[in-house]
Amino acid sequence: MASIFTLDDEAAFKQFSEYPWTTDKRFQEGLKSILATAPTDKDGNIADKEAALQKAKFFYFSKFVKAIKPESYNSWKTLQTDPARHSELKSGTALDSDTADTAVNGSGKDEAQYPRSFQEICEMVARGEQVPGIKQIPNKLNEAAPSTSNLNPRKKPWETGPTKTAEPASDVPTQASLDKPAEATSEMLVDPTSE
Repeated sequence: MASIFTLDDEAAFKQFSEYPWTTDKRFQEGLKSILATAPTDKDGNIADKEAALQKAKFFYFSKFVKAIKPESYNSWKTLQTDPARHSELKSGTALDSDTADTAVNGSGKDEAQYPRSFQEICEMVARGEQVPGIKQIPNKLNEAAPSTSNLNPRKKPWETGPTKTAEPASDVPTQASLDKPAEATSEMLVDPTSE
């Protein structure tokens, strides 16, 4: 009878089911801390102790021994206890994969069928084939006439007119007073070198 699991998977599942959980001290210490913080009901019992135990086992085994998926292990365990389910499980996974393909690729024929993997896309590009679902962008600039500007260009700082400032103080000379010839005063007539 052909199995839907690889030999590595089956070996890991057997190792998980035969693992000495009660004698592994590191696992037991971790389990105590998990159960100490687990939610309890009114009577102080752990709400879902079996689920917490299974979750801890999967975490520990995946971290320290070999990574396995709980869903795959449960399917394998069901298959071991009820071999008649093997054909159902195999056909169920085939139906699930068909359903998944339909969900990924769209509902049907009116939409483009995208390649399933990056490898397929690479192969199509290498062969020079058209990749479905890719929008073609023309390799040219916009041929429409450019729009005209509605705003006047900003003036440079030296192009702007004089700005109105506060009145100058009375002791500071203004431009008008500098343009007039100054009257000679006695202070101006003193020769600084004569001292």
